[in-house]
Formats: sequence, structure tokens, C-alpha cells
Amino acid sequence: MENYTKLNSKPVIEEPKEPWDIYVGSGSKVKVVISKALKILEESKESGEKVVLIGFGPTLNKTITCAEIIKRKRQDLHQNNKLFYKKMEDTWVPNQDGLDRLTVTRNVPAIKIILSKTPLDVNEPGYQAPTNTSRKKTSDHRRQKPGHSVKKKNETKEMSNSSGDKLEGKGQMPKAKRFRPSHDKHSNTGKI
Repeated sequence: MENYTKLNSKPVIEEPKEPWDIYVGSGSKVKVVISKALKILEESKESGEKVVLIGFGPTLNKTITCAEIIKRKRQDLHQNNKLFYKKMEDTWVPNQDGLDRLTVTRNVPAIKIILSKTPLDVNEPGYQAPTNTSRKKTSDHRRQKPGHSVKKKNETKEMSNSSGDKLEGKGQMPKAKRFRPSHDKHSNTGKI
């Protein structure tokens, strides 16, 4: 293929675009896709209270990321995932005279993620119910065990050792002893 350059790449069958469809491309910004999807969900009279994210090839990860962020912002959404292959047609033109133009058809993995306010078919493969909105988050977003309090950064715990010296924080010895240089026989002091 060193004698050819790619002219273009297009889908074999162009599907009609609905008002609620969002195609996630390699140049699409995640922020723009999310804001567009949330806008479609807010103006739900014409769109049927759903948004469909479609990505194929190298944009699968970006499409899934956008869907997860949208679900986090709107926790009342039902989700259905559909995986399929999309036929792409690549056109290659020759760099040298005497060679023919090539057309290559290939199957590219694709995903279609439907996010809907109205319930979807529960029995269909790929269905995910809305997340539980009643779960409370702790103040610092860590899971808190029942009966335990979350320790704050500036909070230090005073401890004492067997000799009665006060200890601060996680240290095992008094502060004065922790920072005292050690005078060890085997330390490298420059003497031979």
C-alpha cells in the first residue's frame, strides 16, 4: 500500500439522522457532546424523551465515556447498548502511473447507546436500569463504613507510648526523637 494514498472513507449505507441522534466523531469534544445530549433531553417534546449516541471505530471509548457522564448528571435515564458492525468503504488513489484506483470495504465495530427518560424493554440484551438516586455520598466522596467517621486532613490524633512521651499523628516515637540524626557505627561519615 506504499504506492497508494487514502482519498476518503465513508459508510456504505447512509442511515437517516433523527433529531435525537448524536454521532461521536474523532474530532468531537466530550463537553460539546454532553451539552448537546442534555439539551435534547430537556427539549424532549420532539425527540421522544431520548438521546442516541452513535460511535464507530476509534470513537467507541469516547462514546461510552459521554454516556457515563450523561448518566451521572441525569440519574433517571434508562440505557440500552447495541453493538454492531458498520461497513466502511475506503477509496485509495495510486501515487504512480499505471496503477488502478482501489476501493476496499471493511467492517468497523460500532456502538449505539440509547439513553431514555421513559422505560425501555427490560428483556432486551444491553439494558441497564437507572442508577439509585437515594444513595448519599460522603463529604469527601469516599465510602464510609457504618459507625466510623471520616478523618479530616488537619486532624491529628494524640497518642502516647509506654514511657509517657506524647506522640503526634501516625509516628511511633516522640517528635523530638523522630527528627534527631542517628549516630550509627555503620553510618557513612567519611571516616575509614
